[in-house]
Amino acid sequence: MSLRLRCTVRGCGNGLRHEDARLLCPRGHAFDRAREGYWNLLQPQDRRSPLAGDRGEAVHARRRWLARGFADGLSDTLARCLDTVGLAAGGGVADVGCGEGTFTARLFAGRDVDAYGVDLSAFAAALAARREPRFTWLVANADRALPFLDGSLDLAVSVFGRRPGPELRRVLRPGAALVVVLPGADDLIELRAAAQGNGARRDRVAGALAELGPGFEPQGRLVWRNRARHDRAALEDALAMSYRGGRARERERMAGLESLDVTLEAEIVVLVSRGPVQKPRPMFIGHFAVGFVAKRTAPRASLGTYMAAALFLDLLWPLFLLLGIETVRIVPGLLPFSPFDFVSYPWSHSLLAALVWSGVFAGVYNFVRRDVATAKVLAVVVFSHWILDWVTHRPDLPLAPGLAFKTGLGLWRSIAGTVAIEGAFFLAAAWWYDNATEALDGIGRWGLLAFVAVLLALYAAGLGPPPSPGQESIVAIVGLLGFLFVPWAAWIDRHRVFR
Repeated sequence: MSLRLRCTVRGCGNGLRHEDARLLCPRGHAFDRAREGYWNLLQPQDRRSPLAGDRGEAVHARRRWLARGFADGLSDTLARCLDTVGLAAGGGVADVGCGEGTFTARLFAGRDVDAYGVDLSAFAAALAARREPRFTWLVANADRALPFLDGSLDLAVSVFGRRPGPELRRVLRPGAALVVVLPGADDLIELRAAAQGNGARRDRVAGALAELGPGFEPQGRLVWRNRARHDRAALEDALAMSYRGGRARERERMAGLESLDVTLEAEIVVLVSRGPVQKPRPMFIGHFAVGFVAKRTAPRASLGTYMAAALFLDLLWPLFLLLGIETVRIVPGLLPFSPFDFVSYPWSHSLLAALVWSGVFAGVYNFVRRDVATAKVLAVVVFSHWILDWVTHRPDLPLAPGLAFKTGLGLWRSIAGTVAIEGAFFLAAAWWYDNATEALDGIGRWGLLAFVAVLLALYAAGLGPPPSPGQESIVAIVGLLGFLFVPWAAWIDRHRVFR
C-alpha cells in the first residue's frame, strides 16, 4: 500500500510503501514498525542525542495535565475551526509536534481523514500509538525535514509545536490549510510569575508568522482563554511539561504553593498555503550543447541530426506520456529547478532504454547513410542524454524497466549550480561550433545567433510559471515543440561551412 510518506535516508526522498510490518522505498531502504505501533524515521544526523525529544517525565506530565480537562475548551474550539477549512473525505492531515497525541486524537478521531502525527520523541510517539492505533505515528525531526511527499497533505496543524515554514510549504498542496496554535500573551502568566518572579506578557504571533515566511496567507485569528484552579499536583505537571519543573531555583519558589488560579490562553491562526516558492522551469539546454560539440567532432552529419540525437529521449518521452505508457506528476516545489515528479519513464529514460535507443538511432542512420563512423558518434550523443539527466535529476532514473532501484545526482537541487554549469557548457559549445564554421550568408550568421538567443531566453525566463498539478498532458504537448529546434538547426547548418 502506498503512503504519503517519503524515505528519510539522506539523498533518497523516494516514496514509501507499506508491506507487512515494514515501510519500503524503491532503493531498498526499509523501516520497521516499533512494537508500540509507531514508525521511527529519524536518521542519525537528525538527532543530537540518543534520546531525542521530550523525556518521559515531561510527556507523562503533559498527558496528566490534559486529562484534567484544562484544555478541553481549546480542543473544542480547534475542532470547530477545522470544520471551516473545507477538508475533503480521505484527505491527508498531519499534526506536527504531536507529543503524546491527545490533541491529535481529539481533533481527528471522528473524521474521515488519513491522519499522521509527527514528533521527535519516541517515548511520546509510543504513547500516542497506544492511544489511537488507527493513525500513523512517526518519529522524525520536523525542523530538518518532514517525512512526507511534496504536496501530499491537505491540512497541517501545529498545537504548541514546531513550525518549519519551508517544510510545511513543501508538503502542503497549494490552497491547503495550516492551523497554528501558540501560547497567548497571558498563558500561564501567574505560574510564570510564581516560578520565575516575572509574569511578563509575551506576544508570539508576529514571530511565528515571520518564521513561517511568505508562503502562507493568514485567513483568520482567534483567541481561546480560560482560567482554572490548579492544585499542587496540577502545578507540578504544568511546570514539568513546560520545562520549568527541572530547575532548582523554580522548585524552591514553588515549594510552599498548594494551589493557584492560572490563566490559560492560546492564539489560533489559520493560514492557507500559497505553495512552495517555485521558480519557472527553464529548458535544459545542456543537451543542445552536446549537439554543437558532436557536429564539430564528426562534421559529416547535419547539425539538425545531432540535435535530434541529443534530444531524442526527450522527444520520445512526451509521446509516451500522451499514450499513457509513462507517467509524470507535477509537484510544485519538488526541486528548486523543476516541479516534475517523473513517476514512471522506464521506456524512454532508463539506462537500458537509453542504450537501446542509442543503438536504434545509430542503426537507422547507418542504414540510410552507410556511415558507420558517424553512426557511432550519434549513438554516443543519444546516450549522453541519460548521462546529463543522471547528473541533474534527483534519484528518479531507473536502470531498466521493472527494476525498483533509481539513481540521480540531483544537480537540480541547486538553481545556481545548474545555471552556472549548464550555461557555461552551452555557451562554450555554441562558441566552439561558431568558431569552427563560417556563415555563407545572412541565414547562417543571424540564424545561428537567433537560435542561441532563443534558447538562452527560454532558459532565463522559462515557459511561464510552473504548470499546475493536473496539467501533465499540456506539459507533454509543449514538450513535443522541441521537435521544432531540429529542422531549425539543420537549416542553419546548410548555410554554414567548416573553415
